[in-house]
Amino acid sequence: MKAYLSRRKERFLFFFLYSMSLSFFFSCLNPQGKKQSENGLLSEEAFKTPDREYYPETWYHFIGGNVSKPGITADLEAIAKAGISGIQLFHGQFGGEWPGVSPQIQTLSEDWDELVQWTAEECKRLNLRFTMQNCPGWSYAGGPWIEPENSMRHLVYSRTDLAGGVASEITLAKPGNIEEEWRDYRDLFVIAFPTPEGDTGAR
Repeated sequence: MKAYLSRRKERFLFFFLYSMSLSFFFSCLNPQGKKQSENGLLSEEAFKTPDREYYPETWYHFIGGNVSKPGITADLEAIAKAGISGIQLFHGQFGGEWPGVSPQIQTLSEDWDELVQWTAEECKRLNLRFTMQNCPGWSYAGGPWIEPENSMRHLVYSRTDLAGGVASEITLAKPGNIEEEWRDYRDLFVIAFPTPEGDTGAR
């Protein structure tokens, strides 16, 4: 298992460094084009017709394993045609299989590696800047080599309403979307309080 994770780390490091080198390459394509005036400020001409290096970039998502080479090419060609100058690749894996998609592309798999490389090469062909996050998801740090108990956390809650003044024995409701093992759900505490006036009950 450790050897497998090590290989995944190596592949990830390769593509991360590859993307950084491409970013540096594209940043050097236009060494002179700032069109600055003598005092270092942009001229009126530069403001009206900015160089491509000032064009906006956009997020580009691999969502739920729903990714293919033809889809990537079509997306990037549309992005380039719209005048956008580059992308930042983001892989969002939201748990479970993506309905109706086959094959499911998993982060750091060989298929994923090939698609990331394809994305970078298509960006080069279309003169788009290519950068990517350093890991899947929103955290910006981590990956499958991080144990669930050491991962970033967030609090979830459920609510159960009871009639007051009597003893009750009940099973408290669990918050939704906690079934997957990787979520590492744990009970922390129970808070009991009188229902505020005007409160309509459980939501």
